[in-house]
Amino acid sequence: MQKDEIIAGLEKDLSDAQYKDAITRAWNYPMFARKGSTAAKRVAHERKPISLVVVELTNLDSINMRYTVKTGDMVMKGIADLIKEESRSKNEENRPSDIIGRWNGPGLLVLLPHCDECGVRTFIERIDKRIASRAFSHKHQTVEVHLSYGACTQYGRQASIGDLIKKAEVALESAKTEKLPFRVVDHLGDEAVCGKTNREREKKMMGGVHWQ
Repeated sequence: MQKDEIIAGLEKDLSDAQYKDAITRAWNYPMFARKGSTAAKRVAHERKPISLVVVELTNLDSINMRYTVKTGDMVMKGIADLIKEESRSKNEENRPSDIIGRWNGPGLLVLLPHCDECGVRTFIERIDKRIASRAFSHKHQTVEVHLSYGACTQYGRQASIGDLIKKAEVALESAKTEKLPFRVVDHLGDEAVCGKTNREREKKMMGGVHWQ
């Protein structure tokens, strides 16, 4: 191996350690927020929708207690890997890539530029189907995996990543309380109805909310 290749490898390892979660290899929150803010600014300029999904492994604590923390880490990494496989490429429609980050212990964040409420529902259903078909195991025992999802979709202005996360978390808690697989809300926290027209969305955006 050439010296330049060794140096490049060490620099990559250092970058990963600084910006990526050690378990899932998703972005840590500071880098997720930085990349997300850049994507949100571009999306607002293009007047496109943006969605954020919180994915929570609701039984992570019980997995850690029944099996091992290492098993819980393995499941979290497996979920993150499946989400990465299903995330949309930046080559699609000349749009920014999906951005995936780690959120607290049992959570992952997925930012979906150019994705409306219909698209985010399809994305969640596709992820959930993939994960349901994936067999996680510990010493030949099947590890049950329980996930919940909350999402927020915003139109027409530059999104605050922190605000999107807060609203997606509220949607997540509502879904868990009502025993729903997921819930999608808009920037006002109301249920995001798939199929709503652009005129209806823009009308709702009126009242002090302006394009930026």
